[in-house]
Order: sequence, then structure tokens, then C-alpha cells
Amino acid sequence: LASEILTVLGQAIGMAVDKAILFGLGTRMPLGIFTRLAQTSAPADYPATARPWADLHTSNVKSIADSVTGVDLFRQFLLYTSAAKGKYSRGEKVWVMNEATHTALIAAAMSIDASGAIVSSVNGTMPVIGGIIEVLDFVPDNVVIGGYLDLYLLAERAGTRLEQSEHVRFFQDRTVFRGTARYDGAPVIAEGFVAIGINGVTPSAAGISFDPDTANTVQSIILNHPAVSVAAGATVQLVATTLPVKGEVTWSSGTEAKATVDATGKVTGVDAGTSVITATCGDATATCTVTVTSS
Repeated sequence: LASEILTVLGQAIGMAVDKAILFGLGTRMPLGIFTRLAQTSAPADYPATARPWADLHTSNVKSIADSVTGVDLFRQFLLYTSAAKGKYSRGEKVWVMNEATHTALIAAAMSIDASGAIVSSVNGTMPVIGGIIEVLDFVPDNVVIGGYLDLYLLAERAGTRLEQSEHVRFFQDRTVFRGTARYDGAPVIAEGFVAIGINGVTPSAAGISFDPDTANTVQSIILNHPAVSVAAGATVQLVATTLPVKGEVTWSSGTEAKATVDATGKVTGVDAGTSVITATCGDATATCTVTVTSS
């Protein structure tokens, strides 16, 4: 069972990378091909040393009307693919779609050959246009994204790791099994790609979402004291540990007339009574109830 779970984790990482290559947001993940094509202005962080940014959201994102079928469908598809420039490519074209879209193209290319057999020229490759077909279920229906994939740069920042805890569970991730991998990437030459919708569909990223980045975001805070007593005028140091990664903590006192806290977590008793000290990092919080006694 453990082996099967680790195998599935590896497959999930592979699917996640594929999804990011096509639709990644570019923040803590690769920038997707379609995400780049859909941009209408250069991002604020677009590198000054990169090739000049080009607006491709109309020239390289196209839709074919649902009234266009059969040979006319592939003729129009061929014309639209001319927007994908392969000047710097050393590989063949790749077309990515889901199973339903793949089936629709097979049906559109069906014909009867000289022997009377029903055949289709869509058999793992795009007819006339050329290029292999990859089927990925997360791509929206009637949307084809493709071009010269060797014009996409994918950098592996940390290799894939599939692990099983030797104890009850991993302390930081709170799980028995975990799979991790770190990648960055972007279309180096965005003009090498197109997104084409068939059956009247305009390509979009609607319905495409990514789970929160829990691996690189503080999820919880642990304090060295959940409750503590301090005399008025005296101090006590609170220490916050953030998990699963290190984060910057801010401190606040619920009742500063009783106790104050500085930016390092040092609490100073002011007057007899109680105050709740809160440590915050992102959406994570932890509290310590401080009881101040008379000096």
C-alpha cells in the first residue's frame, strides 16, 4: 500500500507540473503558456533583459465557430497555427487537449477509405498540421493549447522527493506520506505558442485553479509559553516558532494597560491584571495569556 501511495504522489507531481506549464500563475510556480498568451500588458516584474514583451492575446488566442466542421475545421485550425513561430525551435509541435476535445477532432476527421473502412487521420498526431497530441484532462473542453514546447524553459530547483515518515507522521507537514518538487519556468519565446478553441469556444482559464501553497506558507505558530506570569515592571521573553517554514512574526497586546510587547516578543508587565499577547504571521496566529502580578 505504501508503495502505491508513493507512486500516486509521483504521478500527482507530474500532473501538477504539466498543469503549471499550461496555466501556471507565475507566482511560486511556473508561468503557464496560456497565462502568458492571455496577458494584455507586460507584468511589472517582466525582466528588463528578456526579449521585448509582445501582446499576443488576440494574435495567438483564436476561436473557430461551431459551424465550421470537417475539413474546413482543420483548414481553419491550420491557418491559426501559423501564429506559432518556430524560428528558434529544434523540436516538433505539441498539441494539448482533453479527452473530449481529442474525440471531437477524431470525429471531425473521419472518412471512408477505398476499402470501405471508416478511418480518421487523427491518430496521436494532428493531420496536415503535424505535431503530437497529448491528452490532459484538466484542459477545458474544446480548447487546444500548443506550439513548440522546446521554447518553454522549465528549471528544476529541487528534485522530486517521495517520502514516508519513520514515525507517526512528519512533524512539519502533519502527514505520513509526502511528495515534494520545486520548479520554475516560463515561455522563453511566447510567440511559439497558440491557444485555439473549437466549436465556438474562446480559450480561457475559467475553472482552472491551484491549491494554496502550503509548503511555502506559514500554517501555524507555536509559542514557548501558552500562559505566563510576570511582575509589574518585569519582563518575560516569548519565542514564536512558525511552521512549516520560517516567517516574520508581529506581536500585539490585547490590553496594553496591563502588559506591553515589543517587536521581538519581549513582554513587560505594566499593572496587575491580564492581557492576551498575540503572535501573527500571515493568516496564522497564536496567543499567550499573561498574568501581571503586583511588584
